[in-house]
Amino acid sequence: MFAPIQGETTIMSTHEERSRRIETESRILEIQYPMQVKQMTKEETKDYHRKKLYDLSLKSTDKDKEQRQQESKEFRNDDKDTNNKDRKEDKRIQIAYERVKQQAHKLFIDEYGEAHIALTISDHLEVFTIDSNKFRDWFRLFNFEQFQSIMSDDQISKLCSMMRSYASSEKYGGEQINLNLRTALINIDNQQEWLYDLTNKNWEFIKITSDGWYIIKNEIIFRRYLNQKPQVIPDRNYEPNIFDRFMRLINVKDDDKNTKLLLKVYIVSLFIPEIQKVVLMLHGSQGSAKTFLQELIKSLVDPSIPKTISLPRDKQQLIQQLSHYYVTSYDNISHIPAWISDEFCRAVSGSG
Repeated sequence: MFAPIQGETTIMSTHEERSRRIETESRILEIQYPMQVKQMTKEETKDYHRKKLYDLSLKSTDKDKEQRQQESKEFRNDDKDTNNKDRKEDKRIQIAYERVKQQAHKLFIDEYGEAHIALTISDHLEVFTIDSNKFRDWFRLFNFEQFQSIMSDDQISKLCSMMRSYASSEKYGGEQINLNLRTALINIDNQQEWLYDLTNKNWEFIKITSDGWYIIKNEIIFRRYLNQKPQVIPDRNYEPNIFDRFMRLINVKDDDKNTKLLLKVYIVSLFIPEIQKVVLMLHGSQGSAKTFLQELIKSLVDPSIPKTISLPRDKQQLIQQLSHYYVTSYDNISHIPAWISDEFCRAVSGSG
């Protein structure tokens, strides 16, 4: 056996602890009743000590039993408190969901099964991804301003999890709505309408029909990402040669009419939804304003930050780039790996 060093906790069995306590109390008895013990015979003293030790043993056993009962009671109370706490938290999350539901115009999933919510903000609808930081920030502010209540990140995560379940459940009115990026095609009464997302703070879109174009809002049509910048509001009053004036900004020779025509067709095609798009590959010497041309087209069709990006190193990053940018412009490319070329072909043909 090793003696415990200073500061070390010693552990004794219940029997050892009880015996030591009985021995200590027995010695206390001798000190408290010395005359009574001295007047007894040897046999009487033994009987006396046996009786006292037996009483002390019973007393110690009852004390241990009471302690165990108390510990069991405290454990049950702790377990009860935990259950009550969990029930209160579940109730709070359910109340939070009901509050959001009252504000929601629609709770739904997109074509990829991702949960979204359409909320009325001021005088227009906005579409939020349930798991996005933007929705979480909106909920924190809404919950505090309306109810002076603050929920933890864990509670908000549980709320989002519940909302995802409701959004994907047909039983509770969940439905699928396809979302588009920048342009969209819808059919109303066998008539096709083109839509273009201005990506401004009022969530306004341009509807283009055979009769003209109009600015609309309060429709669940588009998805948005943080990299997108707002487009300018179009003006009906413009000069007939406005497109030609734009083409004069690019570094293409005036007599190269075929190249300019191809560029015009390419730019117009970018505004037409649900058609295959070509991959624009610009060639020229260093300093020939290739990047400038890309940035002009990008600003005209799909304004976003940054205007040009670099080729990724893996497939997952490439897919994310192609899904977050309607027009993806790559700059300073010296070599295109075969796997990236394959993914570009899949993206523009609509098979990927």
